Amino acid sequence: MSDTTGRWRLVLGAACLAAAAVVGIVGYLKLSLEPSLNHQLPYLASAGMALVLLSAIGVSLVVTDQLRTDDLHTQELTAAIQRLADALAPDVERPARRD
Repeated sequence: MSDTTGRWRLVLGAACLAAAAVVGIVGYLKLSLEPSLNHQLPYLASAGMALVLLSAIGVSLVVTDQLRTDDLHTQELTAAIQRLADALAPDVERPARRD
């Protein structure tokens, strides 16, 4: 598949996953630098929710792009099998030779 313009789902999904990784790292660093549990909770809540949301969006976009690509490959294979069946049909349905 040489059409790269239709792969926006993959690019956006990878960007969301990269953003989730950055949010996770920054959230972890903020949590580890706070000594008080009361001050850690806001970082845990905000970074945790953003991490889950960005990860879910990123994974769903990547999976959707893969399913779309698989569907195109399946259509190409179906067309190739149909062409092969059309090409072999006269030989397959011809009666056997008797020598």
